[in-house]
Amino acid sequence: MIVLKNIKMILLCVAAQTVCELEDMSKNHKRSQLSPDQYKEWTTLERNLTYLVEMIEPKVLKLKLFESFQKPLRFRDIMAAYNKLAEELRPLENYVICCYNSEPQLCKLGVEWNDGEKKYIKVALMD
Repeated sequence: MIVLKNIKMILLCVAAQTVCELEDMSKNHKRSQLSPDQYKEWTTLERNLTYLVEMIEPKVLKLKLFESFQKPLRFRDIMAAYNKLAEELRPLENYVICCYNSEPQLCKLGVEWNDGEKKYIKVALMD
């Protein structure tokens, strides 16, 4: 679940950055005023965003991440979804997930679970 939420956050960041760049370009220029290189950059950004939202995410990753968003995508909506994911992820990242049968191995290395601190701590080994 942690990895899945992180992947979603990365995709949202990519979309947000692209939308932000496109918004900046449209505020500063009209398409007819762009140089050929600027026009190519603009169309590439639009095409890549469309490819991410309409092809890669729903058909390859199948996360249904952009399904509920209004089109065209808006930066504030993407960032609201990003912040929601971050809030869900924060408590999950604080968990310690132990491998099966790792307790005996950790004890041999001088590490024990501390119930008070809710984490593993290094303890002095007695010979």
